Amino acid sequence: MAEILFNLAAEILKSLGSLGTEEVESIYGLLDELKNLSATVSSIQAVLIDAEEQQGSSYLVRDWIKRLKKVFFEAVDLLDHVATEVKHRKLFNKVGIFFSKSNPIICNCKISHRLNSIRRDLDLIPKDKASLNLVERSEPFLREPYSVQFNLDRETYSFVPEGEVIGRNDDKKKIVDFLLDSKVEENVVVISIVGLGGLGKTTLVQCAFNDEMVKENFEKTLWVCVSDVFEVKRIAEKITESGGGKKDNYVQQDAVQNELRKMLDGKKYLLVLDHVWNKDPLKWSRMKNMLIGGGKGSKILLTTRSDVVAEVSGSAHQHKLGDLSEEEAWILFEKMAFGWNKERENSSLVEIGKEIVRKCGVVPLAITSVGSLLHLKRTEDEWIYFKFKDLSSITRGGNDVMVILRLSYNHLPRHLKICFAYCSLYPKDFKIGRFDLITMWIAQGIIQATTSNTDNVEYVANSYFTDLLRRSFFQETEEHESFMQFYKMHDLIHDLAKEVADRDFFSITKTEDTEVVPEQTLYASCLFKIDGSSAFPNSFYRKHMKLRAFIFLNQSPINVLSNSTLARMISSFSRLRLLHLGHLKIEFLSKSLGGLKHLSYLCIFSWSISTLPNSITKLHNLQVLNLMIAKNSKNLPRDIWRLVSLRCFVCRRCHSLTHIPRGLWQLKSLMHLDLDGCSSLEDMPPGIGQLTSLQTLTSFIIGKESCTSGQASDKLNELKGLVDIRNSLSIKFMGRVRAIVERTPTGVVKRCSAIGSFAS
Repeated sequence: MAEILFNLAAEILKSLGSLGTEEVESIYGLLDELKNLSATVSSIQAVLIDAEEQQGSSYLVRDWIKRLKKVFFEAVDLLDHVATEVKHRKLFNKVGIFFSKSNPIICNCKISHRLNSIRRDLDLIPKDKASLNLVERSEPFLREPYSVQFNLDRETYSFVPEGEVIGRNDDKKKIVDFLLDSKVEENVVVISIVGLGGLGKTTLVQCAFNDEMVKENFEKTLWVCVSDVFEVKRIAEKITESGGGKKDNYVQQDAVQNELRKMLDGKKYLLVLDHVWNKDPLKWSRMKNMLIGGGKGSKILLTTRSDVVAEVSGSAHQHKLGDLSEEEAWILFEKMAFGWNKERENSSLVEIGKEIVRKCGVVPLAITSVGSLLHLKRTEDEWIYFKFKDLSSITRGGNDVMVILRLSYNHLPRHLKICFAYCSLYPKDFKIGRFDLITMWIAQGIIQATTSNTDNVEYVANSYFTDLLRRSFFQETEEHESFMQFYKMHDLIHDLAKEVADRDFFSITKTEDTEVVPEQTLYASCLFKIDGSSAFPNSFYRKHMKLRAFIFLNQSPINVLSNSTLARMISSFSRLRLLHLGHLKIEFLSKSLGGLKHLSYLCIFSWSISTLPNSITKLHNLQVLNLMIAKNSKNLPRDIWRLVSLRCFVCRRCHSLTHIPRGLWQLKSLMHLDLDGCSSLEDMPPGIGQLTSLQTLTSFIIGKESCTSGQASDKLNELKGLVDIRNSLSIKFMGRVRAIVERTPTGVVKRCSAIGSFAS
């Protein structure tokens, strides 16, 4: 996608601006070359807007963009290399030693050679620019962040709050009546809700599911989102987990079947299977055989877009969900477009709005999307332009919803388009952690902050997310954990994300897909189950040596990543900025991990890893380190202080971890320190009070020695300088303190006014 070019151009110029003259001169001979590179990129940047608009109708422009993207990526990698070299020399206060023991003169020559090669390629591109008749157009590349106030303490409410659902009262009554109907012969009855995408099937079922009479009628209520892949064993595991069973490593289907029967046999239950696509009667038969032991009156309620799916499931009743009425459609649009603003009194806008609703049809998702978009447009001229220019091509038919959703995407500011496309890497119905997503955006360099200040970057990333949320590209979920907020994308919105992501972003959903990942893919996610070393063929490594992100997101309990596969990934994908290894069994992490010198985001969730190699402290560009490793892990890398760029350190549920390495106070950029669930910590390292950028601190431990020696107050006083902490903070005393007053952090409370609450 062409939007990547805008980010690359901005990233190059930002990197060039942040490299100080004295620092660059330490890598001698490069200053003039870098200045020339800046001038060339600036001249190319001026025509990118015109190139973006012409690429749809011109193969030559598309080819020019493709070549330019390749050179820009080379430039970003080189500047990243130079900045890393500068950090390393500053850190060790000596010249010459980088990650290898190479001579500094040789290192400088290599950098100079790469720079000259980039300059030669870029010199050809302005000539092509002239032949393509690309016109310079100005637009601010670094926008001011939105004026948005963020409340980082979770504001919880029901998934579908009362009054949020427009219409559907008759539909809800019918569904509830079906669920409460006791005049059935079978123990377990299947009911299907059938309708086109975007009609609100999930919302309707959620309303019925939360109805008080329904809750009282069933001993157990369970909710599972099935989505595209109907894997019987996996669905059974999800049902077990939804019913309060533990998430276990069920190797055999018999094991999970026995657990499921134990949970449901003889009990009257309601099971919702949301987003079902399965048309295979044998699979459904195997699934239903696991569920038939429920008490009389048990119901399975499924949602689907297909009549065939409903028939295959043996539904006793199919409820066909239709469009909203015109009145209901207008009420929904009015709510999304006007909210509580005075515009509702503008009769001209109301009239235009009603014409737009008639053009959109009466599909809730389409109305919500367009209403959210027009909420950001304030004038009558903007609404008229949208009606005649953007809606004029829409005709009534089966694809209207996707056409309207594409319109909403086309109206996104350029900086939001790439953020939205990035979300295509997630599987459907995935719970997306807001904080996780924005830290990924930042680590990948796709946030255009107005300054290099890390606080500013995070603020802007939050504003990007809020804007997408306001435009209805995300939906908030009920689930939350600690200070984390979770969101989902409607399945049609997810389809749109995959469509616009083009080939730059690719989700590998099954083993066979590893053979067809496009060569130009830069950001890849792996969503299938990995078992051993056969997951990726040799061709995958050869074709994708320039990958910038690799994300493993399959949540199956058993995923095995062999040592050889991990070592091959590390050696092949040397340009990675982001490596996310979630829910994997990994025997050990290779020391070669420290060679990923561009890496800025590292996430490892693996209960089988007990130690981390100290070599990861060579990752001087690492901004985010997120760990959830073996419960018996007692130590972190001793030289963690070398991670000079670290701004987010998360280490959760490491129950045997007793100490944080000394030297943590040197990480001046650290903003988030999350030690939730590290219940065996005995003390905090000295100097925490010097981390004045901290906004998140979950735990503060007063060690036994400090408690018994009368130094507890001194320890607590370290918190006084942390005035930006915003979350709840737990203070734990490891021994009896000499004076009871020492347990009362009054002065700390006064200074840390932003802290939500204390627990001691």
